[in-house]
Amino acid sequence: MNRKQALSMYLLGTFGQVLGVSLLVCFLRAGGVKVDFTSSLGIIAVALAGLSSAFWGSLASISYYQSSFKQVLKDFFQVKDSFANYCLVLVFLLLDFFPFIFGGKITTQSLVLPVVLFFKALLFGGVEEIGWRYFFQPTLEEKIPYLSATLITFLAWSSWHLLYFYIDGSLGVIQLLPFLVGLLTNCFILSALYHKTQNLWLCVMTHACINSLSQMIVNEEVWLSLVSKILIISLAIMIARKKYVTVKEEKNEQIYFKTISRYLVCTDCPLCYISSGASDPFLFFPDRSSLGASLLFILMNLIPMMMAAVFSLVLREVKSLGEFFSRRSFFKKKVPYPGS
Repeated sequence: MNRKQALSMYLLGTFGQVLGVSLLVCFLRAGGVKVDFTSSLGIIAVALAGLSSAFWGSLASISYYQSSFKQVLKDFFQVKDSFANYCLVLVFLLLDFFPFIFGGKITTQSLVLPVVLFFKALLFGGVEEIGWRYFFQPTLEEKIPYLSATLITFLAWSSWHLLYFYIDGSLGVIQLLPFLVGLLTNCFILSALYHKTQNLWLCVMTHACINSLSQMIVNEEVWLSLVSKILIISLAIMIARKKYVTVKEEKNEQIYFKTISRYLVCTDCPLCYISSGASDPFLFFPDRSSLGASLLFILMNLIPMMMAAVFSLVLREVKSLGEFFSRRSFFKKKVPYPGS
């Protein structure tokens, strides 16, 4: 099985299964049948939909990479890994939830509930990684750059989630924009982890931790949450791109960084706002008395570095995509066979 066939098999199988379950649920609800997490029929439907990416991801991986179900299962429970990789998971989780430390609250006092939610998230969340991070995105990255592959994975993953939320009955209550922003951030976290560690279990565990913690924590610091997501995406891009950067590209990126940083620091950077003698540097923030605003003020000074990284990344992505398309057959002139 070639690459295109494997990707087509995964997407058609995954979306065909979840769409089929969605239509069945639609007909059942139209007939007055209750289908959600509180009914046995609803749990079966949710399980069938939730396992679609894992099932078709396993089949596609076995077919394309000449692997086996035993190998997929072994990779899923590959708990043994380096201390540094587990620390990287912790860094991403701390960045993702640090706004809670300065302005959030815990919605439960139970000590058992976090454990229950974690194992539930392994079954109804972590298994998704077999499809999206274990097979789909790495297969995309064989031909296209990391950033493009991550965005394509995000589009497919978010569409799959919307169908899944219709099945479990939560589509009408989720806040779409915050959910999509969070899902995009998770795409970068999980893809960078797998890109760096090649360990499926770390992605499964991280996915389960994010899902379970999100159900127990309420974050009220919107500005801090936005900054944390920018930092996460920047860190993920730097991790994923590191092994592909040549010496020449690294020197060029240093030049871009110095140039853009010098420009940004001389314009709207908060540090320059202070150095210019402004009387109220916290004018940028809605709540100047909170600790969150103070931390945000400090983090805002990372904007020049992030802008430089994004600028150099865009240049490299354009170059990579240009090289990819230039290799395609429809850009080349057809050479007639001798004697034709």
